[in-house]
Amino acid sequence: MLSGQDPLDPLDHLNVFLVQAVIIIAICRALAVVGHYLKQPKVIFEIVGGILLGPSAIGRDAEYLEKIFPKESLGSLKLVAEIGLVLYLFLVGMELDIDKLATHAKKAGGVAIFGMAVPFGLGIAISSTMFKFLEAEDPVYADVSPTSFFVFIGVSTYIHMLYSCIYFIYIFSQNLKFTLASSFYIP
Repeated sequence: MLSGQDPLDPLDHLNVFLVQAVIIIAICRALAVVGHYLKQPKVIFEIVGGILLGPSAIGRDAEYLEKIFPKESLGSLKLVAEIGLVLYLFLVGMELDIDKLATHAKKAGGVAIFGMAVPFGLGIAISSTMFKFLEAEDPVYADVSPTSFFVFIGVSTYIHMLYSCIYFIYIFSQNLKFTLASSFYIP
């Protein structure tokens, strides 16, 4: 940039990737700040950031897509995203306590399957109606695969329900700690 060259020169893959990364991170962090005030999880607003940057919103402008996210650069971006996902899953695995899991495996498995199946199923049921409505109203959705739309809405519903449960447990545990601490208070 300081040399006077175009930072989005399609032949300079590193510069294009760095600009893409800065834009993606900045949008997601800005939306996460908004989400914090709305008491919503960061992951929801990271998904919203992807939707905004993708072909559903800002990406409808072909010049923007070709300049900021040219097709030649998407391979690098996808590779880095997959590496990030693998590292995240590795960290989740590092925190897993097998002994605790083994003692509560049957209960945890039942709750996990039920807790995933119900919101995911509800999301898919709702998304079929949404898809029919969107497909009839907007010709952009004519090229969208119904299966990918159903899975996206199902997973989004599951993530939101999961966050709601975790947030409820956190609030409950904070209130329980306060109640226990106040019950031992002797003036």
